Amino acid sequence: MPTSKEEMERLMLSRVPMGPTALSMKEKALRALLEKNKRVPFVERMLMANPPIRENPDGTVSTHLMSSAGVGGKEIAFPTLRWVGGKWVESADPSGAVKAGDFLEFPTWEEADEFARGSWKRAVK
Repeated sequence: MPTSKEEMERLMLSRVPMGPTALSMKEKALRALLEKNKRVPFVERMLMANPPIRENPDGTVSTHLMSSAGVGGKEIAFPTLRWVGGKWVESADPSGAVKAGDFLEFPTWEEADEFARGSWKRAVK
């Protein structure tokens, strides 16, 4: 049985079934997660109307590149492309993001990985 509101939100996010109605429930849970963490630097960028854009060598553009990892017994999603001091910094090592508080913790690796693979995009349309 969850003992805090935070634990309840995590359970809600992890146990929402997929389907047409459930998708909107999942979107609401993702929006709530982003709103709750709007001071985390990469989340703040996700919520911007016009975030900084990086032009990639292949002609595409990126505002976020994400990954997931297990760090210190926690399952996290973190940006591998970070906007630091007005310039882009890219690293697959989560230590810089963790040190800067630029990550979100999830109850399971699967949820962290799903977020990192782009589930967050449904919440910021």
